[in-house]
This record gives sequence, structure tokens and C-alpha cells, in this order.
Amino acid sequence: MKTRFSKVLSALLSICMILSMSSFTILADDAAELAGQTEFYVQYGANGDGLSAESPAGSLGAVVATINQQYPDGGDVDVYIIKNANEPTDGKFDSTDDCVYLEYQNIPAHNATVTYKSYDEDDKSSIIFYNKWAASQAPGHVMIAGPTVFDGIKLIDSRTDNYTGDVYCNGNNVEFKNTEMYRCRKADSYKLTPWLGHFNAGGLRNYYSHKDVPATIIFDAASIAYIGDYNVSGYADASGSNGVKWKNDVTTVIGEGYLDTFRIDGAKASFPASFGRNVNVVFNGTEVKNFGNNNNPVAITGAL
Repeated sequence: MKTRFSKVLSALLSICMILSMSSFTILADDAAELAGQTEFYVQYGANGDGLSAESPAGSLGAVVATINQQYPDGGDVDVYIIKNANEPTDGKFDSTDDCVYLEYQNIPAHNATVTYKSYDEDDKSSIIFYNKWAASQAPGHVMIAGPTVFDGIKLIDSRTDNYTGDVYCNGNNVEFKNTEMYRCRKADSYKLTPWLGHFNAGGLRNYYSHKDVPATIIFDAASIAYIGDYNVSGYADASGSNGVKWKNDVTTVIGEGYLDTFRIDGAKASFPASFGRNVNVVFNGTEVKNFGNNNNPVAITGAL
């Protein structure tokens, strides 16, 4: 009886060891598959792991979370946006459409440089500010979560009244290459028209640059045409009495094109921004209609 029990126990232990080794092998295979992965894929409504076009992740937040597993300390990756088959093709984004667009919301902070590209380079994919339409109020601003490049993408502001959502780079390195930006006002029958909204290198209210490296914002000639006003500082008002403060260098590079308004300090009057280091601005043949600052003189400890 004791011998039979020992044999049964031995068999059970062997099975457990096999199962454990199998589980370890599966985990090792998963880690090996993710290691060195530099291309990721995402499509609204999908539920894959984001590691291939056949298995795209379902949101930008999900794919960036996967990227953070492999590149917690930085790196360079490409995220390919696969169009949803239900996206409208009539140049209009309105509330009667199903919400089938990837939104730039709930993105985890990341150190890797994430480049968003269209899966079909001949047919630009869209990222919407917020996957909801709002008749009279902003559904959400775009808060850039880490070093980011938009390359051959359409960005759509889903606010439908006469205002726009804002874009805040939050002190990250951000580049716009061959990128189009649009709004969809009810007054225009939801037709896509140039965005012409507020763009900020810094953040929103009580923003304090926490970056230990300089920040650089780059617009090529094709992309700058969609910007209404460019503010190096970010924005602050009575809701953020600490103001907008930078502690490191910030550089803006804008390509040949037209820009209506450029400001170093775009915070509301009486809530000035401050720059602890250098502010660098490069215009490569850019036509700027208005130069101005909401607070004068601009508080720059370094050089301009």
C-alpha cells in the first residue's frame, strides 16, 4: 500500500513539474515575443495584444501600457493606427456616427518615444481628441503623455460649438510631421475644417515642468497650417494660482508656413509663466502674423 501510494505521489509530482515547466515556457515565450518589439498596432474595438496587425490592441492606452512593459526607461517605437471599417468617408464627424475612433485620452505616462503612424500610408488614419461629441462644452483637452511623434495622422477635435479643445505637450518632446488637424463644428454641418486651436508646449494650470532634460517641439510646414496660436508656456488662470513654471530649456522649431499668433507667455494676464532656463525659438521661413505675450515682461532666467 505504501509503495503504491509512493508511486501515485511520484506520478502526481511529475505531472506538476511538467505543468510548471510548461507554464514557465509559455511565459518565457511571451517575454521573448515582446522583447525587442518596436512595432505595435491598434484599432478601435479590437482586443488583441497589439503585437501584430492581425492582433491589434483596442485603444491607445492599452498599446502604450504594453510599450511601457518593454521600454520603461525609454526607447523608440512605432504605433500603427488601423482604420475601423465603420469610419465615415464623407469628410464629416457628427453625433449620428457611431463612436468608432481611437481617442487620445487615458494614455499612461511613458518614457519611450512613441510615433503614431497610419497603417495605410496612402490613407491617413484618425485619432480623435475625445470619443464623444459635445454641443456646448469641451469634452476633453489633449494632454500629451510622453515623448511623441505624430507622423501622417489626422487629429480630430470632437468639440462641436464655436470653441476648440486645447493641446498641451506637458514639457515632452513632441513632433508633428505631415499631420492634419481638424474640428467638426455644428455650424459647419460637422464638416471637417482646419482646427486653428490653442497649442501649448507646457501644461494646464499649476503646471511645473518636472523634466530633467530639455523639451523640443517641432512642426513641419505641412502641420503648422492647422494651428491657431502657439504658446510656449502653457496656460494658467485663477483656477491655477501657482502659474506655469519651467525649470529646463524649451525649444520650438517651426517649418516654412503660416502661423497666426506666437506667444512665449500664453498664460492669462496676471498669472505669468516663468522659465528657469533658456527659451529657444527657430522659425524656418515661417510667416507669423502676431507676436505677443499675455504677461510682460516675460520671466526668463536664461536666454531667449
